[in-house]
Amino acid sequence: MVGVELLLGTGGARIRVPRDATAGVEGLRTEWKGVRRTVGPRRARPGGLRIRVFGTVGSDA
Repeated sequence: MVGVELLLGTGGARIRVPRDATAGVEGLRTEWKGVRRTVGPRRARPGGLRIRVFGTVGSDA
């Protein structure tokens, strides 16, 4: 598993992952807009890379 920590005051982030990976945003706190996830046409393969995104987006970052 790979962890990606976001600490953003303003703006946004776009994180693109390989097609055979999965990404979860549990533990990501936002002040303004919610988290928007877009899923491509393929499903993750078993044993593929797992990515966990966490941190804070907003003035508390």
